[in-house]
Amino acid sequence: IKIISLVRDPVARNVSTFFYALDEFVPDWEDLYKEKKLTVDFLQEVFLSKQNYTLTAFYWFDEQLMPVFDIDVYSTPFPKEKGYKIYSSAKADLLLLRLESLRYCARDAFDEFLGLPDFELLKTNTGENRKSGELYRLFKQKPLPSEYVMQSYNYKLARHFYTEGELLSFTNQWTNQN
Repeated sequence: IKIISLVRDPVARNVSTFFYALDEFVPDWEDLYKEKKLTVDFLQEVFLSKQNYTLTAFYWFDEQLMPVFDIDVYSTPFPKEKGYKIYSSAKADLLLLRLESLRYCARDAFDEFLGLPDFELLKTNTGENRKSGELYRLFKQKPLPSEYVMQSYNYKLARHFYTEGELLSFTNQWTNQN
């Protein structure tokens, strides 16, 4: 079995997931938005109050991948500069890529993992291109509470796949401390 998975800046992943499933969190968001009754402050309040869905991502490798495929992505260092790593077990091979590194590592990664030397990555299904795209852009401009951001970057997932400098840069981005 060949598995391809991504890891992403945890805060960016959580914000993206929130907007991907916005109908579940604010079922009438489209009507409220059309009526100019939907604010970024309200969306941030809902986002911060509904954090159970984010825990799945923080523990996915330990709770879902490792028990099924005997692949422990945390057992060895991740080559952060390279942007991807291939893991193997008797049950499966895993190509794990950092989303932020795709532009420069996808071709090498897919060549090494699948023998596809001419692999080309196409960008589709982005948050900016959905119906909620304008709200997504506005939401990302409003600073998130530093407590939330710092907590997100203290999880093992963030520390294993990102450098301290990258985590600081993400923190500054999400808290608008540029």
